[in-house]
Amino acid sequence: MSSETNTYHDSLHRDVEQGLRGLIAYRGIWDDAVLRSFRSLVTELRTVPVVKDSVNDSASSESALSAFGDRVAMAYFNFLSELLSSSTAKPSVDIGTLWQEHLLDVILFCPSLVMEALCREGEPQGGVYDEAIEHDLKLLSQLFWAFENGLGQLILDTIGDAPVPESGLLERLHGGLNLEGTGKLRSEASKDPSTEAASENALTGGASPSAEEVLTAAALKLKKRFFKTRNWTELLPALIHYHSRYGTGEYARCAAFTWHSGFEGGLVGIRVSDPIRLHELSGYEEQVQQVVQNTQRFLEGLPAHNLLLYGDRGTGKSSTVKGLLHRFAYQGLRLVEVGRGDLGGLHKLMDHLGRCSLRFVLFIDDLSFEDDETEFKELKSVLEGSVVSQPGNVRVYATSNRRHLIKERFSDVASKDEVRWQDTVQEKLSLSDRFGRTIVYPSPDQKTYLAIVEHLAELAELPIGKEELRARALQWTLWHNERSGRTARQFIDELQAELHSKS
Repeated sequence: MSSETNTYHDSLHRDVEQGLRGLIAYRGIWDDAVLRSFRSLVTELRTVPVVKDSVNDSASSESALSAFGDRVAMAYFNFLSELLSSSTAKPSVDIGTLWQEHLLDVILFCPSLVMEALCREGEPQGGVYDEAIEHDLKLLSQLFWAFENGLGQLILDTIGDAPVPESGLLERLHGGLNLEGTGKLRSEASKDPSTEAASENALTGGASPSAEEVLTAAALKLKKRFFKTRNWTELLPALIHYHSRYGTGEYARCAAFTWHSGFEGGLVGIRVSDPIRLHELSGYEEQVQQVVQNTQRFLEGLPAHNLLLYGDRGTGKSSTVKGLLHRFAYQGLRLVEVGRGDLGGLHKLMDHLGRCSLRFVLFIDDLSFEDDETEFKELKSVLEGSVVSQPGNVRVYATSNRRHLIKERFSDVASKDEVRWQDTVQEKLSLSDRFGRTIVYPSPDQKTYLAIVEHLAELAELPIGKEELRARALQWTLWHNERSGRTARQFIDELQAELHSKS
């Protein structure tokens, strides 16, 4: 074995092996399937010098080397397969190679208690948390550039005649094959101005970006800095700033979540949330503005209420809450939807969210209880009345078609079965009273309904005259027996499909 090969294996042991074994704060990255397959591949390559030295004087050297090459090839192909099928790999983003982009995704979205602690503390102060992250960043950068530093070429030399993909594909997957242009930021070579503008708009809240676009743009901006910087420890302040604003783990990847309180439950991220935007909600501008103002105060750390949005079905209550996500995601707002059946775990959820630097709206849609249900008592204690206070970074927004949330009966007014029937009435009223503010969404009259239809038609740019639009919209309400924002949306969707099929 040549001295050059020995030198490379010394480098491999020093750099890649340290990255495989020495992580502290980011040790959780090895739960990722691609990283596990990468570690298995390096483990096979670790024995390259041993195998070659042992077969130099053996009559069966050729077959032994062939068998070893087959094992490395199997590990290599498994790595490539995992890399291609990874859900976090996004070839369209064009940050370096697919391997480099995936590694950056894993780093940014890895849950880390150390990073969470740093986010709570603020700027780096040179303490033990800072040193732990800096230690890991140095090792992770060695893994990031491993293929460019010779790992890719070593693999191909080791597996011999195995049927590997074309070099151009391998260059896009992991690079390091000494091809012209290796190691360059591909998006810089063929920058799309519209893509760049969209990313900037997403970060500044312009052009009505979705919450997911905001998070993707923020991650892309930071990933570009990592790609262009060899000494990753210099990026610790930028990394802390990113996580302080956009969260760690799944909070940095997803803006909306669902909560399940069962034994194996927890927070589940929603990769694509409801796309509704607040500017699409016509006819309820005053109500939307009240919700927006309360949310803005909440995000600024000012006193803000838990909200109850009450009104008839289809009036836009739920859409208002979901639309907040796209308006305020860049300010650190996250939405957690809680079903009525999961209210029993609210205290556990509150405790978990209270330790995070972001701000959360717990969204309880269509909230109501039958008179024999007791789950509302858990919600009451969370809103007010429990010895454990509601975290300052959590507010509850609920929607309901019932003003007092719990079914009320005439028999409650003078129950023959209760001595103090007034207590029953007061207990039922007390839940809605726990919300600091109730915002009413009434059913629209005909004029308001038609204004909603015209607004939605304008947003959809439908080629139809105003009089025909209004006539057909009123006809639609006769078939559906109601006027509401939801009915207007359904009518516009139907009309859009009809006009598209005719074009």
